Amino acid sequence: MSEFILCSGEKAEHPYLIMKRELPVYTMEELCFFLHEYLFFLNEEFFCPELYSWIRNELKLPGLASSLINLSNRGGSPYEAAMMIFDFSGIYSLQEMNAIRSTIHDLENRTDLEKLKYRADFLLATDRFREALYLYLRLLQSKNTSRMTEGMRKEILFNTGVIYGRCFLYGEAADYFRRAYQLEPDDTAAACYYRARFLAAPDQDLKQDPEVPLEDRQLKTICGELRTAAETKHPAEIKSLESWFETYEQLIR
Repeated sequence: MSEFILCSGEKAEHPYLIMKRELPVYTMEELCFFLHEYLFFLNEEFFCPELYSWIRNELKLPGLASSLINLSNRGGSPYEAAMMIFDFSGIYSLQEMNAIRSTIHDLENRTDLEKLKYRADFLLATDRFREALYLYLRLLQSKNTSRMTEGMRKEILFNTGVIYGRCFLYGEAADYFRRAYQLEPDDTAAACYYRARFLAAPDQDLKQDPEVPLEDRQLKTICGELRTAAETKHPAEIKSLESWFETYEQLIR
């Protein structure tokens, strides 16, 4: 929306709870904001009888609810349902509506695997680790990896490592960072691998792995940082060490 718009429609007495009760919406504007921001997240499950009932009873929009139900019965897509809501709301300019249509056209041309990865990336970025991990592991099934680029597969492996690291499962994290590195070598994946290895076994010396080579000076730097934190046992340093993987959120595609 190009301008700030006050919520001018009906405000629901009871919110509609999106994403397993974690995101309450009270107005048409709030619903539109979610749909607009997370178009890639929409699927048939989102547009359900519960949503239609909420629109009918809480927003007092029986006509829109009936139109959405009819669209669903005709086999309409989630994107068509979203566009119907956007159009009905009247809060978007013609230029904005055209931009939304362009985004939807791009999404419709994406593969099912790409759409699934978008959802997994979103779940990871919002700290919904269990759900994100489920989707990443599903994407990494052999029937799926044979249909994706190496770049996409590497991103999935790396992000899976991030999830395990954020959950303090450092051995598993190291394995996925190693696999990501072997698929397409880079210093970031290598550094993540060695840090995860250290956190998995802090009492052991961190030695060079010939399968994941790293410049000696880089490995020494990593060893020094981690060893200092482990030896000093300073609460702030340990907290920083344990949350190290969080600094890589910006790498999530």
